[in-house]
Amino acid sequence: MEIYNCHIHTFTTDHVPDKFIGYGVDNLLRIAPIRGIVSFILKNVLPFSDRDLLDRYMRFLEIASKSNQKKVLKVVMGYYPEDTKFVILPMDMEHAGMGHVSHKIDEQHDELACLCKKPKYQGKLFPFVAVDPRRDGILEMTINLIENEGFRGIKIYPALGYFPQDPRLDPVYEYAVANNLPVMTHCSRGGVYTKGSINEEIKKHPHAPLNPGRFKNKYLTDYFSDPFNYKKVFEKFPDLKICLAHFGGDEEWEKYLDEPWDPDTSTDWDMSWLSKIRDMIKSGDYPNLYTDISYTILSMDDSMHILNIFMEDPDLAPKIMFGTDFYMVEREKMKERRLPMKLRSVIGEEKFKKIAEINPKRYLNIP
Repeated sequence: MEIYNCHIHTFTTDHVPDKFIGYGVDNLLRIAPIRGIVSFILKNVLPFSDRDLLDRYMRFLEIASKSNQKKVLKVVMGYYPEDTKFVILPMDMEHAGMGHVSHKIDEQHDELACLCKKPKYQGKLFPFVAVDPRRDGILEMTINLIENEGFRGIKIYPALGYFPQDPRLDPVYEYAVANNLPVMTHCSRGGVYTKGSINEEIKKHPHAPLNPGRFKNKYLTDYFSDPFNYKKVFEKFPDLKICLAHFGGDEEWEKYLDEPWDPDTSTDWDMSWLSKIRDMIKSGDYPNLYTDISYTILSMDDSMHILNIFMEDPDLAPKIMFGTDFYMVEREKMKERRLPMKLRSVIGEEKFKKIAEINPKRYLNIP
């Protein structure tokens, strides 16, 4: 079996804005000597067990602070069989209102392009182009990276402050359809969200009025990420291949399990994002819609058993893909190497092969 991890990140602290993890202690911990001292104290002096919250946070920051993407990639590759393939998702956060980015998105892309050309990594890496509609020249950038640098798809992250149906993305979507390129998009509540000003556009959300009781950006940007936004995208581009990452996220899986649905009084906005994605796939109206289980599958005790049930559904089974969201998941208790092994033991080899090889190959257009 060839394993495809369809959702990892290799960007470092050089590629994120200076307010990405805040000020004060967080930024001090970016400095290697200080981080080393704190890490030593956590592991050897304080009476915490391995993999406690502070230990996980330090591990996360240690990986993020590596000097280049190759070193980050080396960590995750060390958890998997040698022939494992990885979809690498860059992040363009320059327009998210979080301050200055020292290494721009072009540098992040260029570093990935160089990695892909090294004999050691050829055929193993599938980098996507990070696209933000607020950046000039995104179509030209996409064409160059796809046609000349070996990139294999397109990554968007609406929570950074835009809707996926933003008309400035239309030329990129058109190019993706014409060239059968997959699109990956963040689709869970939370994650990285814009800290810039929220303009009037967000009040025009097609599926819900603005809730005046939740004016914080962390909540308002859920309007950008709502799965039903992609109905508008598919109206224009029915042949576009899109993966709604995280299958809605762990909070929405909990909501699906614990909160009753009343068809007489509940609205689209009340529906769990898991239900929205599931219903869109099962409707048959969006034959090119996929989802992945990245991050979500690590953060819920019952998640693997729920996935096992979903994989019995003939409509859902061909559309779910394996991914972990490395290294974001270093903040969770389960370690990266343990996840695929535990998942295989819970859902079985046949279902794991489907989500980790068969479905990703179809999504990535691999014969």
